[in-house]
Amino acid sequence: MKKFATLLIIAFLSVMHVNAECSYTDKADANTKAANVKVDYEIVEDKQEYEEGTAIDEYFKITILNITEELYVVVKNDVTNEEFRYNYEDTKDGEVTFNWTNTESVTNFTFTIYASSQTVCKDEQLKIINKQTPRYNDFYNRAICENMKDFYLCQKYTNIAEIDESMFIDKVEGFMDGKIDEKGETTENKKEENSFLKFLKENKWYIIGGLVVVAAGATGAIIIGNKKRGEKVK
Repeated sequence: MKKFATLLIIAFLSVMHVNAECSYTDKADANTKAANVKVDYEIVEDKQEYEEGTAIDEYFKITILNITEELYVVVKNDVTNEEFRYNYEDTKDGEVTFNWTNTESVTNFTFTIYASSQTVCKDEQLKIINKQTPRYNDFYNRAICENMKDFYLCQKYTNIAEIDESMFIDKVEGFMDGKIDEKGETTENKKEENSFLKFLKENKWYIIGGLVVVAAGATGAIIIGNKKRGEKVK
């Protein structure tokens, strides 16, 4: 028991010693390096040709930039709640990428930057970056969206929560009536009505009647989907 207590004291003193070494200047230097870390993403299309047509697998390529030997990054998402750590050794000149193949859900990522063991401030949290990837919009290929590409419910990718068919129609009708704008915001007391909205209002019942028709695509079937849900590092 006495030996165990001695070991605890030694461990405690070691931690105190490590923390004492991380001075204000050391922390400031680590923060400066962490401030340069950036996160970005792009949508990548992977096309495969088949006799039946073209299959398009889309995913997000997420890139972390400016990781140095003095830093490491822990990545977590709110869909799978998995955590991944990237050290400088995992990068190519300070840059690392991974693929996120879940395009069906809006995903919130947290990138937490820490000081590495190459510094006296080991494991000190330095910075947090939040990044959100959108979800594929199932209404995107509707025929009505061919003439309403700027309308927020006709965007290919969106950050809004999923809505059902009836709400989609209600929102489209509201846009045609000039009650909401392209961003879905209320436009009460709008003084002027542009010619396009006027056309939509005058013909809305003809247009809404064709809402369930999927817009015709190019020759050959085009399929957008996921080969695998969740995160995949390629």
